[in-house]
Amino acid sequence: MQDQIQSMFGHELSLYDILGVPPTASASQIKKAYFKAALKCHPDKCPGDEAAKNRFQALSSVHAVLSNPDLRSIYDETGEIGDDSENMGGMNGDDGWSDYWRMLFPRVTTAGISSFQQKYQGSDEERADVIAAYNDFNGDIMAVIDNVMLASSDDEDRFQAIIDYAIDSGEIAKKRKKTPKSQKARAQRKKKAEQEAKEAEEMLAEIMRKRHQENLSIVSHRRQQFTSMIDSLEEKYSSKEKKTKKKSGKNRQKHQEFEEPNEDEFKSIQERLMNNRNAGR
Repeated sequence: MQDQIQSMFGHELSLYDILGVPPTASASQIKKAYFKAALKCHPDKCPGDEAAKNRFQALSSVHAVLSNPDLRSIYDETGEIGDDSENMGGMNGDDGWSDYWRMLFPRVTTAGISSFQQKYQGSDEERADVIAAYNDFNGDIMAVIDNVMLASSDDEDRFQAIIDYAIDSGEIAKKRKKTPKSQKARAQRKKKAEQEAKEAEEMLAEIMRKRHQENLSIVSHRRQQFTSMIDSLEEKYSSKEKKTKKKSGKNRQKHQEFEEPNEDEFKSIQERLMNNRNAGR
């Protein structure tokens, strides 16, 4: 695993550097950083791209270490990846790391994302992530927004209120860094947020396109199976004279134009075919 990571990112960068988080990053910050980095080179997004696939697997290895408390502790103390990481060998390869990704981020509908967002925003977990990011990035509100899940420039005032309350109550110390409140700074943050939103929309559209193609392939395959079954049963049990090749071709084409029957229609067809078979005996 260590060889795989170093082969992709070199020997100079730490695992934290690779994900762009500080050594004090929380588990949720590490997970979010991995998600953002790996999504750019995910095999579904970059089909046939060997370099992207290798990068995705290396990033997954980094997260597998930093998300495991024991392996992370060993790495923090020695700078080396523990021997226990070799037990993850079953995840090597295309399918293994793709399964690892799906385990962490199951296929989620837009409704599911909205549901999670409603539960997360305003929760104790989000508050803890905001305060942790404030401490990790020395009070830089832009960095806080970038490192809290589902956050956007629209959350700036809300996050600042959380931070101010924590400072006033003595929960945390005020950091020296001050982010300018100028219109220019706000405009820059808004522009960045809009760009990220555009990239997310494009990515979602690509994912939905691929899923639509997969669904069409499944439907086509099932329709062909159904048509083949009907043709076979009619040929075997029908008491009528055999149709000519020309008529059979037209009939087959007609079957292919039919929509796939529902369960009740399918049972009705089965009963009709069974009656034909019994009548022909």
